[in-house]
Amino acid sequence: MADPPPGTPDESGRPAFEKPDPFDEPAPDDAVPAPEPGTPRARRPGGRVLIGIGAGAMVLLLLAITPALNSRADGIEGAGAPLKAALRAPDRVPAGPVVAEIPQGCGLSEKVRDRLAPRGEPTGLIFDADSESCTWETGAIAWSLGGGNRTLAVRIDKGNAGVPSPVSVAMDDFARALDARPDSGSSTARGAVRKVTGLGDEAVTLEKTGRDTPGNETRTVAVVFRGGNIVVQVEYGGADYAGDGARARPDKVKALDAKAALDGAFMAAADIAENMRLALDARPAVAGERHRPPPLRRVPPACGLLSGRETEDLDAPGAPYRQKYALLLDKDFPGADLDRCSWDLSLNAEIASIADTEAAGGTEAASRAYLREYHRSRASGPVNRPHDVDFHPLAGIGDEAFIVFGRDGVGDEARGQAEVLFRVRNTLVRIECEAYEGSAVEALDRAYAAAVKAARRVGP
Repeated sequence: MADPPPGTPDESGRPAFEKPDPFDEPAPDDAVPAPEPGTPRARRPGGRVLIGIGAGAMVLLLLAITPALNSRADGIEGAGAPLKAALRAPDRVPAGPVVAEIPQGCGLSEKVRDRLAPRGEPTGLIFDADSESCTWETGAIAWSLGGGNRTLAVRIDKGNAGVPSPVSVAMDDFARALDARPDSGSSTARGAVRKVTGLGDEAVTLEKTGRDTPGNETRTVAVVFRGGNIVVQVEYGGADYAGDGARARPDKVKALDAKAALDGAFMAAADIAENMRLALDARPAVAGERHRPPPLRRVPPACGLLSGRETEDLDAPGAPYRQKYALLLDKDFPGADLDRCSWDLSLNAEIASIADTEAAGGTEAASRAYLREYHRSRASGPVNRPHDVDFHPLAGIGDEAFIVFGRDGVGDEARGQAEVLFRVRNTLVRIECEAYEGSAVEALDRAYAAAVKAARRVGP
């Protein structure tokens, strides 16, 4: 008997792509090789499951607590009382999972592959250390049987497990996947990007429609999700034919039903997530519309974050000057207004306000950008200062904040820098303080004091 189509409830009443038993993820700071597709996963007693809340600018719902890679549990020795009090914030951002190897076959089990593309032939299998692409098409067999054709395509990209922050690399890969557009002259049209829950750390889906030949419409649904340092792109679609043997008349060809295409893409994505031990809980589902918090009304320029008296107290008495570049976000970051200011080169401030866009709300985009910097700074310190890294989450500044110190080398000549990054709704602020004569504690105290003062000028 032929298998029922994707999404048909089984004897238990559960849709076919729903996984009846959620699994725990491995210790997030350990790189683990991916198992062979279909290998059952042992449960770890007492573990918790991460639930991803999708999309390009999404926030993680973090239910597991993982120690920071470079956070020192005993605080900062010699720090002033105000900074010590702020160090009580726990580190709730997991450092993984980090997958060391991509399984061949794109992590898809043979059962699911045969269900979605019956008798499908592999038409594209590309594999290297950091990415893999697999495509299966029913092709000529479907035409000869007059039943329709199906295409299942999977691409997996890995944030290199050898770099300091493979998760932040994967976050960039996820954003690039969403920014991809059809080639000019293509007949393919993209639908709206919709967020997906229950699949990895962040996930979205979108629909693509087009024509493979005049009059022959096709529909493909793409699901893109990230779990730790892995980004998975699944595309499933095709067309249904009501032909006469080996021939199908154009007026008898119609695009694959939208629900069937979405259910198939969800089935493949959930199967890959489980086989690669990425976070998965409950069945993937398109998220409903979420309320977008209003943007801040009071966003000063970078040079207005600190007064002249305040910078004098911070041992940076020079006149402020606005710089023509900013490091916090890319200059073409969607909806972002960036500004940077310096005082005597020993004290710098950056501010980025992100407006709502069609793809994401400004607060969601700012939260995701903050999370990316959190991963990167925890692993490798301030930009170009990867030595002697000391990282701590902070309490009491904005909606979320951290402080980090690092040096650009080792020895007496190494230059150190302390940074505080905090977020208030849709706005990010970063304070940078150079270390005088290599004093990490002094730089950390100054950066924290400057951030507290700056936060008072950023608000609703």
